[in-house]
Amino acid sequence: MNIARRVAQFVLELNKIQSEALIRLYGRLNFYKKLYAACGLPDEIAARLEQKMLDAMYRGVEEQHLLASRWLRGESDLPDFLDRYGDWFREHLDRCSRITVEELCSAP
Repeated sequence: MNIARRVAQFVLELNKIQSEALIRLYGRLNFYKKLYAACGLPDEIAARLEQKMLDAMYRGVEEQHLLASRWLRGESDLPDFLDRYGDWFREHLDRCSRITVEELCSAP
């Protein structure tokens, strides 16, 4: 692996660490729970929705990191990476939408 790829992989690892730290911070501050409660959701549903969304975010960071790492290691070319990334992004948005709809349907 040449120096540019090593630097790129290092930057990718730092980005993953930073993203996970931000998700942890939002969780500790109950940021999303407060946001959902301010929108009128009961506290119990807001807390469940927050936890499910934080879990989805962690999963998304991991999946995104794996896709980018494969590309940086040369296991996929740019068009393949972009195609897979587009598919991943659609699936991630669908997953988050499903979580939200399920929780909102259970709201009184």
